[in-house]
Amino acid sequence: MIATAWRLLDEGHSVLIYCPERRSVSPYAKAIIDLKSKGFIEPVLDSDNDVLADALTIGQEWLGHDHPILACLKLGVAIHHGALPTPFRKEMERLLRMGVLKVIVSSPTLAQGLNLTATSIVMHAIQHFRDGEQKTIDASDFNNIVGRAGRAFVDIEGLVLFPIFEGHTYWRRKWNDLLNEACSYEMESGLLTLIDLLLKRLNKSLGNPNLNEFLEYVLNNAAAWDFPIVSSENKAEMERAQSQWYRDLDVLDTALLSLVGEQEIAVEELSVRLDELLSSSFWERRIAHRQEIYQALFRATLEERAKFIWTRSSIAQRRGYFLAGVGLATGQTLDALAAEVNPLLIEANGAILEHDNSRAVSAILGLAERLFKVEPFVPDPFPDEWRYVLELWLKGEPIARAGFETSDDVLRFIENGLVYKLPWAIDAVRVRARANDDSLDTYGMKLTIDDLETGLLVPCIETGTLNTCAARLIQAGFSSRLAAIKAVSESNADFTNAYQFREWLHSPAVKKLSEDQNWPTNDSHQLWRRFLDHYVPSENSVWTTQSGVFPVTWNESDGPPAEEIMRLWFADNGECTVFSSAFEELGRLNVKFPGRPAGVFDARSHERTSIRYSYRGPRDIAVNT
Repeated sequence: MIATAWRLLDEGHSVLIYCPERRSVSPYAKAIIDLKSKGFIEPVLDSDNDVLADALTIGQEWLGHDHPILACLKLGVAIHHGALPTPFRKEMERLLRMGVLKVIVSSPTLAQGLNLTATSIVMHAIQHFRDGEQKTIDASDFNNIVGRAGRAFVDIEGLVLFPIFEGHTYWRRKWNDLLNEACSYEMESGLLTLIDLLLKRLNKSLGNPNLNEFLEYVLNNAAAWDFPIVSSENKAEMERAQSQWYRDLDVLDTALLSLVGEQEIAVEELSVRLDELLSSSFWERRIAHRQEIYQALFRATLEERAKFIWTRSSIAQRRGYFLAGVGLATGQTLDALAAEVNPLLIEANGAILEHDNSRAVSAILGLAERLFKVEPFVPDPFPDEWRYVLELWLKGEPIARAGFETSDDVLRFIENGLVYKLPWAIDAVRVRARANDDSLDTYGMKLTIDDLETGLLVPCIETGTLNTCAARLIQAGFSSRLAAIKAVSESNADFTNAYQFREWLHSPAVKKLSEDQNWPTNDSHQLWRRFLDHYVPSENSVWTTQSGVFPVTWNESDGPPAEEIMRLWFADNGECTVFSSAFEELGRLNVKFPGRPAGVFDARSHERTSIRYSYRGPRDIAVNT
């Protein structure tokens, strides 16, 4: 696969090696380094190594100095998957947007989430492991992936390759099947797909009755929402199916609660209101293509589940579930845990406010021990040493130096469990308590959640520090966690809002410290300067309207007719390509800009050798002819 990619590089391509599973991505790092050490492949980094400095600084903080992913970065190769720390991923993605990295090895996280500039895609595989077996990737995912081949406004086509090294007949057939399915793929309503999955499982467990009998069962049995047992499944298959069943139900509940929002609707009005809310929706358009009996079955399932939720919850509870983004089962579990987790929520916030880190860590551990048992807040993975990892994280300790043998699992736990699921769970506890007007005995008084501080905890957990100033600095965009903690500590920072934060950044103390080339740390000074330049402009930027004429060289000698609307596309080096309104390349401006202009152009063809423009923005378009 690597040889294929480097051959494409020789032909002038940039390459995305796509892996349908995250576990396939990391091994590429060691393989690329090994091939480079043996002289089989060459580095593909054209830029000066200084351009990598920020990414390497953050990567070393999280992964350690000798990590294979960082060694690949120095070769001009991005190894990218969802388990990597968010600050490091953002730096890599910045380099990708700049065109610095020519090879990307990625899981679906990057390939589906970022506007790549790869001219070619090499498919590592077209199957992934799902529900206990190998399955071909979905046509919708495939269409999304292949859509990344070719650069917008630059390439008229992209190249997608699936190298086959053995089993040629089998894999050619699988490849052609995938292509045919992708070409015939139609968008489907997510709500319709979800209900279809639930009904197929239920129908199978009942022995596949006829549709009218099945509809009667759905309409008249609350037991339809219990996990359906399928006798042909073994224990492992049943456990996976049970977990998926309740996850799907939770998503369906969340969709229904989100659809209704905070409206107060009586249970007897649900059917009519759901019809009104879904009229002209994608659900309505897609269901109209089904036979009448299927339409009745899908509508009945949606309405009966809504009635099931409404008859088992109060208005306040449903409002809490809606605001927390959870379904009925999760919401009821949070209701049952409220007496335990509400006091811990207040205790943790109070301890952070009083700078009592030991007490804060203890309270947060108590919250995590309870909330990590509740779906959908269970981390994946969930390492045995999670409590120790959480404690190090909250204390602002460097994870890379902790000496964990399963460091990849630890990093994934931090991203999935600590940055995402625990803050979500804690916020769900908070909004549920507010919706239900929960009261607490505090200092001998009955107080509600709104009477107490509850907003400090989540930012501290998301950023990995109990120092609220450092947490705000990280949230503002400074990517180094360790340097942020050091910066606020050494400058005696004490701010609680955005205004005070900007005052701190402008303060003489911070300005003086920022002049030190080794501050906040030896490796993070360039990162700090870039953050300051972005967050605190050196001078106020006043926008004005400027007009004029730019010389242009058209691809066709005559050029377009006068007064045609033009689109201007600016490269990082200040060169500008001219496109028509339909994105057809027409020519280039005979001027070079100091960089990408920050404002907005209204450009139109003028004479045979020029375009007329009106520019609204700062004075950043001084040009060289």
